[in-house]
Amino acid sequence: GGLYYLSVGVHLLSSSVDVDPDRITVIGGYVAAIIHALKARGVATEAILEACGVARVPSNDPLERMALPDVRRLLAASVELTQDPYFGLYAAKFVHTSNLHALGYALQASSSLREFCERLARYFRLLSGNSRPRLRECGSDARLEFPLIAESPPLTDDVFGLFLVDLIGELSNGAVRPARVELHRPAPPDDGVRHQRAFGCPVRFGLPYTSLIFASDVLDTALPGASRELAEHNEKIATTYLAKLERSDIQMRVRALLLQELPSGGVTKESIAKKLCMSSRTLQIKLAKTDTTFQGIVNETRR
Repeated sequence: GGLYYLSVGVHLLSSSVDVDPDRITVIGGYVAAIIHALKARGVATEAILEACGVARVPSNDPLERMALPDVRRLLAASVELTQDPYFGLYAAKFVHTSNLHALGYALQASSSLREFCERLARYFRLLSGNSRPRLRECGSDARLEFPLIAESPPLTDDVFGLFLVDLIGELSNGAVRPARVELHRPAPPDDGVRHQRAFGCPVRFGLPYTSLIFASDVLDTALPGASRELAEHNEKIATTYLAKLERSDIQMRVRALLLQELPSGGVTKESIAKKLCMSSRTLQIKLAKTDTTFQGIVNETRR
């Protein structure tokens, strides 16, 4: 498993995605958690907001975003404001599933680690545009990887990475923990002693991107809090917000409509194209440019 940048910590391979880093945004609720952690360490709110260049603490509304450059400034300033190079490990405890809005609750309702990872990858853009996470099975390893689109501060790995590891441990009642963790960030002053203690496993630093690595045989371990109904309900909410965030993302727009229409049956390419104010041929061409088909998205959504 790999865990990296949430816009404040999210990443895709730089060479594979043509994205202007200044246009990448991060969900406000995640940033708010960092700010609350700074306040708990005695840093004045005014100093925090000035450091990241915003007027107020963002809410948990997924449409309230913070630009990646502002997030960079906030995380870089966090170490200076606290004089603590390990502040990220402390701040991870202030991130809650509610800070991730509907995706957080959908993750909580996942039936297995596999479903958790696939759901995180599918909807990660709700959290940040700086990475496209992926789950890869490599022999006896299952890797949750976070390729990087734009560079992020070292604290990103600490905050979001540890949050994910702790969340997976909590959802599995401690049964599922990573075998090892690979972080993009450079090695800290103590060569990783505190990180290994916090993550509960060996930690390597300075990798091309962050990854959480689990034993592949735990991928399908049942999670006690699984609820298909709650997961699907929150996926619908997440998809709706993603469609608002990314109007140009044709796959997400089609999926959002399918989630609305499939329960009533009778969904056709023509009916969906009409709702998108285009012809079925235009829809087919747009989907082909993203290496998918209408039927492929229907099948995925039904699954």
